Amino acid sequence: MKEKFQRDLINYFLSSGQFGVYELGENKQKQTIWMIQGSIGQLDEIMVVTNREDYELTKELLEKHISKSYVGNRGIGITITVLSSAKDTVINRDETAINSDFLVASAVIQIDMKDLSIIQQIGYTNSLQGVLAYVENQKRIQVKPKDSFLTITNLLIAINVIMFIITATVSKSLLDIDIQVLIKFGAILKPLIDLGEYHRLISAMFLHGGLLHLVMNMYALWLLGNIIEKAYGKFKFGVIYICSGLVGSLFSYFFLKASSLSVGASGAIFGLMGACIVFALKRKDTIRKSFLQSIFQVLVINLVIGFSTSNIDNAGHIGGLLGGLLITAALDQKVAEK
Repeated sequence: MKEKFQRDLINYFLSSGQFGVYELGENKQKQTIWMIQGSIGQLDEIMVVTNREDYELTKELLEKHISKSYVGNRGIGITITVLSSAKDTVINRDETAINSDFLVASAVIQIDMKDLSIIQQIGYTNSLQGVLAYVENQKRIQVKPKDSFLTITNLLIAINVIMFIITATVSKSLLDIDIQVLIKFGAILKPLIDLGEYHRLISAMFLHGGLLHLVMNMYALWLLGNIIEKAYGKFKFGVIYICSGLVGSLFSYFFLKASSLSVGASGAIFGLMGACIVFALKRKDTIRKSFLQSIFQVLVINLVIGFSTSNIDNAGHIGGLLGGLLITAALDQKVAEK
């Protein structure tokens, strides 16, 4: 990995057209120590990539190179990039001195190759900024797509989609799922829950009445779910989602007419809105006001639509919102106490 990082970092500088690459010398293992040299701003810049073991040797080679070969009159800025592992000692400031009358600025950056974290950074040069920019770019690239895809949010979306495909197949319709099919697969219906079918309080969260209902809810879940899952982690996000949905289902059970049917992830999604509100309010000094304003706007719009449209389970929405507010406040309080 070190060899690849060194090669790619050198190529990164060469691609700017301002640098050339030169052989500085060899270490005890007869491995070449490379340097790049060019001009940035008012200085001639040299950047060398080495490891902790060869650090002192690299400094000696640099001093010899400058004393014998440097013919400029602008002064030199030197950056030594040290590729390290956890077992390597940290470079201290006393080790960074380079003896040269031409030296104007110098910097040493020590990088942990395991995760590309910065172990040590001393001094400042223009070429150091190039190294830092490259490291940040590599960190973004190294985020594996498969890791970002394996989220609770995506799992919940997949379950909802699978259940919709099953119910749509049985109903032989995508736009409107047959009511009897929804009842069969676990919709909330008060008389059946009274008979002991309590699983409906959970199963109804994964059923939808039609394609538009599914698409709207899954889009909202994808937007809000990713925010809350990143903020609180997979486990707490799962707890917030299920508990919000369950409270929403209980509100539907207690406040809807006995003949009314209720399905959908809306209660849980309103709970995620509540979670966003708690998250933003508890971090109001660091969260932009526009974020909180956007959540409130979405919440108000959805409630207005719900109360002005027939066949909308407003009880489930309000229950989910309250559940999300309360459970997130409790979980966030535990985080603060720790």
